[in-house]
Amino acid sequence: DSKGLYYYSSGRYAFDPKDDSGNPVFHTVTNSQAWLAQWGISHWGDRVRVNNWTAADCTRGANIFGTAQLSNAMINGRSNNVDAQYPGYLWDLDPIAGFRWYDTSVMTELVNVSFSNYVFQPSLGTVR
Repeated sequence: DSKGLYYYSSGRYAFDPKDDSGNPVFHTVTNSQAWLAQWGISHWGDRVRVNNWTAADCTRGANIFGTAQLSNAMINGRSNNVDAQYPGYLWDLDPIAGFRWYDTSVMTELVNVSFSNYVFQPSLGTVR
């Protein structure tokens, strides 16, 4: 700051969507898809609705924080795409999961969401 003091930043900067009058609204993501990605969608906002979402061959299909809703989604952990070579090397990836349940400040509603083809690998320990 201007006094030469240092402050710790957790790195969490939330997106606070508002309408033209400054009223809080939901950030809306619709009819979208991702594949061959570390995280299919990652939203660090206060309010989000993700509708008609598809993800395939992603380490994590969806990662949304705040007050959120994920609806009408299909998250496929491993498709038939042999060129994907998924999941590849595991030691440098996030834990493989269709969705990330996070901390107590997150309120996410899942509506009509399907998760498929996630392989249980107990040999990787509790963090995978």
